[in-house]
Amino acid sequence: MSWNDLATLVDEGWEVASHSRSHPRLTGLDDHALRFELEESRRECAECLGVPCDTLAYPYGDADDRVAEFARAAGYTAAATLSSSLRNAGAHLWPRVGIYHDDPMWRFRLKVNPTIRRLRAHRMWPAHE
Repeated sequence: MSWNDLATLVDEGWEVASHSRSHPRLTGLDDHALRFELEESRRECAECLGVPCDTLAYPYGDADDRVAEFARAAGYTAAATLSSSLRNAGAHLWPRVGIYHDDPMWRFRLKVNPTIRRLRAHRMWPAHE
């Protein structure tokens, strides 16, 4: 999507979150590169959209405690991972469900079904996407 497309969504009430500057696996970056990815993405989103960028969706859903701490330090109030467990959930390691353009309707319905989501959160359901 272009910045204009995203600005239209913002104007219609959507929240646009950061997704990093270049979509790397953040857990594999050194401190300097990690800080750059998070801070620059947040700054660019705010500058291009004219609204604060307070949330982050980790690329590949990949994050650990170190990455979550860097996200907090960069000013994000919340950040989402693809973990299916609520065990270590917090504002900067919040589990989300990945929805993809090639998901068939049956898979989409399973992913958004409240009962299935509760089962997955308690590790009673496979976490495979």
